[in-house]
Amino acid sequence: KWREEGGGDRGGDGRDRSGDNGDEKGDNNGDNNGDGNGDDNGNTGGRTSLATSSSTMSTPSSSSPPTPVPTPSIIITSPLASAQDPGTAPLAQALLPLVQTLRSITRLQNMCSQDALQLLPEFQNRVNVLQELDYVDVNRNVTLKGRACCELTSAPDELLLAEVAFANVFQSLNAAEAVALLSTFIFQEKSEASPRLTDGLLAAKARLVEVARRVEKVSRSCGLVNLDPKYVQNAFNWSLAEVVHEWARKTPFVEICGITDVMEGSIVRCIVRLERICAEMGNVGRIMGNAGLMMQMEEASKLIKRGIIFAASLYITGE
Repeated sequence: KWREEGGGDRGGDGRDRSGDNGDEKGDNNGDNNGDGNGDDNGNTGGRTSLATSSSTMSTPSSSSPPTPVPTPSIIITSPLASAQDPGTAPLAQALLPLVQTLRSITRLQNMCSQDALQLLPEFQNRVNVLQELDYVDVNRNVTLKGRACCELTSAPDELLLAEVAFANVFQSLNAAEAVALLSTFIFQEKSEASPRLTDGLLAAKARLVEVARRVEKVSRSCGLVNLDPKYVQNAFNWSLAEVVHEWARKTPFVEICGITDVMEGSIVRCIVRLERICAEMGNVGRIMGNAGLMMQMEEASKLIKRGIIFAASLYITGE
């Protein structure tokens, strides 16, 4: 009985303690599981929400493309262009003075550059020559003589030829002799032949030398240092004077080729250029008011414009 009572008490106490322990284990397990799962789930949920929000912020939406950022630009247009686009008219009008100022600055910089200033002394010397010979006045305005000289574009030395025209050297010559005299300004090749000149051409040759010496003297006094030391000797070439004179007198081309050692092609080129310079000299006579010079050059042009020299070329005709 004692054992049964004692054993029963101890058994009951043990069961009570086991129940208490079970309750404690159940409470502990429930607390631990609840707290742990809650905390873990909460933390995991927080991280998931942050990752989702960050990915949403970094990845642009596929439904709406990104708006490009406009780049500011200024287009300078002219008033005519701004008239077609009224929106740019105020900007163009506002920038137009600035553009004109920048262009003026660029032009002045080019004028003041080293290359431009290097030729300034020679330019001033040449202007002084033109003033001394009465081609421009003191205000650098072109005179009547200067306008006449501007007509001579086919001559290598138009200044000297203009001086010869204003010195009335052609007045004492006939048309054939006048065009022969003009050939001395055009032909520049060398020849060993000695042309035979008429009395009128010999007298004109002496006057040409006088005019050339005067031009040389004025040029050197004005400081032109690049002038040819043999300017007077090299200013005229009389090699084809006889050939041109005979051609103007209707001599056949075969015969005039035997007068000189110059090639036939050079003769043709010289006479073709003479036809152009006769027209220019006629314009000089018109500006001068010299009707005799105009008629003389018209007649000279008709005398040389003939024959095989002015025949149509087989290379440019369609026949």
